[in-house]
Amino acid sequence: MYSLRIIPLSSKIFYGIGQISEGMTTISFNLFILFFYTQLLGIPGYYTGISLFIALIFDAFSDLWVGIMSDQWHSKWGRRHPFMLFSAIPLAVCFYLLFSPPDFLRGSDIMLALWLTILAMLTRLWMTFFQVPYLSFGAELSKNTKERTKIVGYRYAFSNIGVIIALVIGFQLFFIPTEEFTNGQMNPAVYSPFALCLSLLMTVSILISVFGTHKEIPYLIKTTPAQKNNHSISQAFKHNAGKITIALKNNSFRWLLFSLIVSYIMVGIINNLNFFIVTFFWELNTDEIAIVSSAIFLGILAGVFFTPLLHSHFDKKHAVFYGVIGWIGSLILPTSLRLLGWFPENGSSEIFWILILFRILEGLFLVQAAVSFGSMLADITDEHALATGKREEGIFFGASSFASKCSDGLGTLAAGVVLDLIHFPTGANIQATDIKADVLFQLGLFYGPFIIIFAAVALWFCSHYDLSSERHALILQQLADKRI
Repeated sequence: MYSLRIIPLSSKIFYGIGQISEGMTTISFNLFILFFYTQLLGIPGYYTGISLFIALIFDAFSDLWVGIMSDQWHSKWGRRHPFMLFSAIPLAVCFYLLFSPPDFLRGSDIMLALWLTILAMLTRLWMTFFQVPYLSFGAELSKNTKERTKIVGYRYAFSNIGVIIALVIGFQLFFIPTEEFTNGQMNPAVYSPFALCLSLLMTVSILISVFGTHKEIPYLIKTTPAQKNNHSISQAFKHNAGKITIALKNNSFRWLLFSLIVSYIMVGIINNLNFFIVTFFWELNTDEIAIVSSAIFLGILAGVFFTPLLHSHFDKKHAVFYGVIGWIGSLILPTSLRLLGWFPENGSSEIFWILILFRILEGLFLVQAAVSFGSMLADITDEHALATGKREEGIFFGASSFASKCSDGLGTLAAGVVLDLIHFPTGANIQATDIKADVLFQLGLFYGPFIIIFAAVALWFCSHYDLSSERHALILQQLADKRI
């Protein structure tokens, strides 16, 4: 039976390989884009922030649009594979152009911001054409709980592999120190070939995934031509908007969504200021940045095994609390101690190893909070199913995905505004010694202690989640009795 089918190992691996492209795209948007356009090309931070905010809002809406289209698609290649295949080349071209603005635009901040807006929107759109059908395809591969867990595990692992590959390629092959640029990431000329290299790898990963999983198409859910035109895109939007309104009536989901919004604003600020912090605040060289940035994945790997043990002793809500507190503490403690003058001086071997340790702790606590949060969201769908008699997981996860992208965009915009507010100097030749002490102090303040405010608000919202483990166990029993 379809629900009990064991997916071949080769299909799981080929499926997971596709996520490499998403990992590379995500790390590029989170780490490099704001730095490249603001610091190296010199356009105002709020221009860059607005451009990336618009792109993320567009991405949030395009997720729903592409999802509806792929749900209704009918072809010999099934519903998902045509979209995945179609995205490969346009994604690579747009990603390359994103880091390769024409020279004649570089004298105009407005034109550069316009180029960034259009190319960021197109890059995210083509990634959506791959990612949304890809995730839907993964959910359709099997209804077997253990198989689904393994499939998600492969996807998560290959996403991290994509991030690590991007970091290694960037800092070992392109951001190499030269006589003119002692910090290789300050050389604007290397970003275009760096983007070209990643673009080619993205295309390869998508094509391998598409053709490697082609044999699974006969086992997937099929849409007949008659079903294809049952609902127009506008009708589907109205239908889903109504469903989301129903979901928001769930008390726990409403508070969890508020917590998610605040959290992703915080994440947007952290991600987009991170490259400035490691380059100017900590004055790390290119090799040190690569190692410190990658260290978080050691913590994530440990956290994957640690989190289930935590859930056996604590409620999921408490696990989120401990995870967020540990994550934020590990994130801001080094910066805060430096601001107080209680940290080793830059350039010392001690600071390098201490930062690695804290990055590992970040990953450990971050995955604990993220997994626990996702599990709480899944529990809410059970509560909703008992109340309505319908299994509508997509509504809750779709709404949370939409909210997280919009909030991440706000965080990105806030990071750009912060750089302008503190008058952070721009230019490819800027060194840490060229930056005033008070400017670096303010940068550390926004990346460190200031983040506590967001974390506290997010946890306060989360504290209103009222679906306990005991009540959820009772809900599961009732669902089993009713066969829902």
